[in-house]
Amino acid sequence: MPPAIASFPMSPATALTAREIALRRSNSVLFAVAIAAAGTRGIIEAVLDRSVAYVVQLFFICGPLLWIEYRSRRVDPGRRWLPLRGPAADFGWVIFLSVVSMFVTPVIHDAVGFQYILVLVFTWLLLAFAVQQLRRPTLDFAICFWSSTLIACLLAVVGILQQVLIFPFELPGYTNLFDVIRPPSLTASYLHYPLVIAIAACNCYVAALNGRRLALLPMVFLVAATFGSFSRSGMLILFAAFGLSMFTDRRQFVRSVVVLGVTLALLFVLSTMIDSSTISLVDRLTSSVDTQSDGNDTRSAIWTNAIDKLSWLNVGIGTYFGLITNSASEELRDLYGIVESSPMQQILNIGLVGTVMFYGCFYRLARRFPKTDRYSQFVLAAAAVQSAFYQSIEVIPFLVMIMATAVFAATSQHETTR
Repeated sequence: MPPAIASFPMSPATALTAREIALRRSNSVLFAVAIAAAGTRGIIEAVLDRSVAYVVQLFFICGPLLWIEYRSRRVDPGRRWLPLRGPAADFGWVIFLSVVSMFVTPVIHDAVGFQYILVLVFTWLLLAFAVQQLRRPTLDFAICFWSSTLIACLLAVVGILQQVLIFPFELPGYTNLFDVIRPPSLTASYLHYPLVIAIAACNCYVAALNGRRLALLPMVFLVAATFGSFSRSGMLILFAAFGLSMFTDRRQFVRSVVVLGVTLALLFVLSTMIDSSTISLVDRLTSSVDTQSDGNDTRSAIWTNAIDKLSWLNVGIGTYFGLITNSASEELRDLYGIVESSPMQQILNIGLVGTVMFYGCFYRLARRFPKTDRYSQFVLAAAAVQSAFYQSIEVIPFLVMIMATAVFAATSQHETTR
């Protein structure tokens, strides 16, 4: 039997013992492994089957996070394994409504997608981990933040190389939709990659606002890479997060105007520099509000079709559980389709009440952020806004980056290194 580790409560940042510092730093390395796994499924998928790649990815995300909690619990016996109150506990009601919907759906459609419950359980695990860190942080901000930022920058470098057609390896997820090169980077999806780097750019912006000026350098690079990816979802996250922060106070209004001005300047510069597509970045951005533009025309039709599927039962429970989701089998996706909107997808899968509770859990999570780090709340708000236009609530890297945002908010005031 290994010798028992001496127990002690987690001390404030100003009174950390050497053992506590060592624990936080080693935990932060495990956290970096989870972040890397979230953004690099494309590497795994290049050599393994897609379903196997998902399993491997989830193993290297959940494994390190659970190990962090196990190690933290050993040195802090007062730390609960699972939060019994707060947003993670409330998410249990979302799981309950999901189980009810899972039994009702086959009665109506003679089909059900059981795998969707795994998506919700994974979401709960990330939410619970974030709540635990907000209660009693056992991670080091500097290691977590800079390792995550480095991974995001690596994704951006690979994505740019793919976009200019000089990346030496072919990875899954690439598309040339609408004559625009859309890189997947290492995420295995051209839709997932921009979400990761956009949220990472917002976290860099928050770090800079909180006094870490060096974070401005990766922020500018990640903002440019997001626009260069031609992703309207990524652009929406940036504008929403930066825009919301404008209204906190007069000084922040000026800062946000400057950042948005630099962003728009980069937009026009990149629009003239990138000539590998037949449309400009400006056209791509302005097309977001054009219902007849490429992509939006089909999205409008999809939303209309989704509304037609709604019934009075969807107020309380879902009637298409696991059927209208990207996690469904290819056969079910061909039969029932997808809805290109997270709230609409949740209403059809778990009902209106479940959807309100789902988003309410993340709202309560944001309310737990330290008052000194209120800007991180805007990152979660921006992610919620973006989710209305894409089913990003089941995108693994997207969910992991939301969890990471909460971790940064929890640990930024408890640094052991700078």
